[in-house]
Amino acid sequence: MSTAREYPPEQKRSAWDWFVLILWKALCLTVLGVVYWVVVSEGLRYLVAPLGQKLHKIPFPGFSYLQNEVSLRKLDLAHCFSVMLLFATYYMANENLRIVLRTSHDFGSGSNAKVHVKFVQALGLVIVGTDAVLFYLAMSQMSGWGGARFSLTTLLATVLWLGMLLFVSYITVSLERRK
Repeated sequence: MSTAREYPPEQKRSAWDWFVLILWKALCLTVLGVVYWVVVSEGLRYLVAPLGQKLHKIPFPGFSYLQNEVSLRKLDLAHCFSVMLLFATYYMANENLRIVLRTSHDFGSGSNAKVHVKFVQALGLVIVGTDAVLFYLAMSQMSGWGGARFSLTTLLATVLWLGMLLFVSYITVSLERRK
């Protein structure tokens, strides 16, 4: 008797299923991207001041041309880091949800499944937890209360944000599972 979980054989997806999945991911990443661009980058600037460095001031070839355009002049390292955090959070939330829901998951040959699961869950906790802290800090800074240490409304907004991330991940994983 095998203890490994048996998964049904892969069925071919229809073109409509692919279209819906890609459209959903594009829509979610666009909407989440706006929130990360505005809110999470503000939390990053507050928490790590050097991330407020403007991109056109970075001593790297080609970046100085960003100062020629008014809208590009406002870009800073926090914007770049917030976009990276968006993709990391989106991927890790989906990956952890796949593990929790026990969907088909390939660990690769020679991989220790238990170690892999613990690593993915710990990394997901760190990334999503950091995302929540940054969101909370940004909301407390933007709330008009001067960055109060504790605010119930900011805490509720952060919990709602995490709930929305989980909702988006659940729908994404559900659409991926559809055959």
